[in-house]
Amino acid sequence: MRGKNNGGSDALAIGSDAVIQTTGSVNLRPGGVAPGGSFTAAENDPVFIADPQFVGGTALGPFGFVLSSPELATIRDGSAGIVIGSATHTGPISANLAFNWQDELTLQNAGAGSAGITINSPITNPSNLVTLSSGGPVTQSSAAPITADSLLLHGTQPQSNFQLGNTGNNVETFASKFEVPKGLPDPGGSFGDVNYVNSGALAIGRPSAMGPLTGTGFDSSNNQPTPPIIATNSTSGGDFFAQTLSGNLTLNHNISTLASDITLVTSGVFLNPGMNTLTPAGGGRFLVFADTFTGEIDGDLTGSSPQPNLYGCTFSGGCIAGVSIPATGNHFVYRERPAATLTADNKARIYGAQNPAFTFQTSGLVNGDTLSDAVSGDFSTAATPTSNVGAYAITGSFVSPVGYALNVVPGTLTVNKAQLSLVADPQSRLQGAANPPLTGTVTGFVVGDTAGSATTGSLVFSTPADTASPIGFYAINGAGLDAGNYLFMQAPSNATALTVLAPNIPPPDRLRLGIDQAPRQSREPGFDDSYVYESNLGFPELCAAAGPLTVAGGGSTVGDLLDYEWARVRLNPNLSNCINVDEQNGCDDF
Repeated sequence: MRGKNNGGSDALAIGSDAVIQTTGSVNLRPGGVAPGGSFTAAENDPVFIADPQFVGGTALGPFGFVLSSPELATIRDGSAGIVIGSATHTGPISANLAFNWQDELTLQNAGAGSAGITINSPITNPSNLVTLSSGGPVTQSSAAPITADSLLLHGTQPQSNFQLGNTGNNVETFASKFEVPKGLPDPGGSFGDVNYVNSGALAIGRPSAMGPLTGTGFDSSNNQPTPPIIATNSTSGGDFFAQTLSGNLTLNHNISTLASDITLVTSGVFLNPGMNTLTPAGGGRFLVFADTFTGEIDGDLTGSSPQPNLYGCTFSGGCIAGVSIPATGNHFVYRERPAATLTADNKARIYGAQNPAFTFQTSGLVNGDTLSDAVSGDFSTAATPTSNVGAYAITGSFVSPVGYALNVVPGTLTVNKAQLSLVADPQSRLQGAANPPLTGTVTGFVVGDTAGSATTGSLVFSTPADTASPIGFYAINGAGLDAGNYLFMQAPSNATALTVLAPNIPPPDRLRLGIDQAPRQSREPGFDDSYVYESNLGFPELCAAAGPLTVAGGGSTVGDLLDYEWARVRLNPNLSNCINVDEQNGCDDF
């Protein structure tokens, strides 16, 4: 149905007793008849969905192609859809009438240079699809929410720009289809956006089993419906933005843009059961804002490292202190903050040593976050190498640049005593003689400590040997000191530090006996110097003995050193049955 006049009155008059009923589409658009009888288009004429205003008997407009509520009421339910405008219409469409629609509704001015669609009154179609198809800007006022089963936005020109941010909008399913006719000049990346806000839960697209949202348009050149407007996926030339003010947001098909960002905001949980994708182009990125990650189905969508997930942030309220959304990269952003626990491992070291590396255990990370992405900081202690023996707290200083609530559990560093060695000076005496003065030193001090600064008491060395003790080796042990940061240990050499000799026998060569230090390098490969006969016979070469020779008596002549030494070999040779005799004055001279 078409109508046209000079704009001084209503161009379309449908009587209240008329009935319009069809199983096909109903198309209402401006148009006229030429003097020759042919139909003429009026694609630039405005379309008003409004009731004319009167003062007294004077009509105030609007005038021209006006669809009033009585006229719209003549269209009976059951049609294939009502299309106001056409695919080539460019004149503005103004919806200024609150009307309850019963069939699928399309407002269409999709031609190049379109003046767009303005919604100033509520559109209510709770059981059907509403399609807004335009080549220009599509806007709505704060008093004009859209209530429908589903809403399909169809952009046909680079300038197609949908700004539907009314907080009262309430549809169950939403989709956007953007298609620019071939041959148009490149707008240089400047495309219109899609911006939609819904008061309740929202599904973007239908599950594949239900088929895509499909709208109806009209082709004015042949007075037939256009090919269906099918939103298999949602697309946008510029930014794509969809927000739910309550309830979950479900992604049932892919979303892509030609040149900009994708932003999804839900006050509930983000759900992507079909593993659909978000593909921003032209250097854009995607951001998914959700109230909570609990129950989320991300469908293998992941953010960009190093901070794929952020917590403690809302779309409208910003982020908690210390957290900021990076300017680039894809991210999931949540109001809910997970709690991570960092528990320090207990450590121990000795006094004077450097602190060990502090390690800790982590629990509570979610959404595949890694420790390096989620937390920065370390554990430390006040203890230094000079700190006294005792227990010191291992405390942590951590922050979460992504918004975790951190529970830092301290550990304990135990500083244990270092070890000091009491080293007795070697002594010897004859059997029956009194012990000589017993002396020694203390070794092992660290961090600049000395006996005077780190110990108390007096160092005293003693031995169990007395004048009645037989010949042999006896211990000289130190005692008498105390130190808060040290343990006192007897040096291994203390066990044989005192030698008791037989009367008139020269003191043994302690070096030869291996008491004080190891034997020298052999003069011939494979042999060690035994020094068994060095005082009398020079330096015969012997194979390495199984163990050190011990002092043994048994010489028949008192004071005969050679006889004494030979008795040692005879009674306790402790050799490997191998003697090199190629030197003069060797064993063969016996």
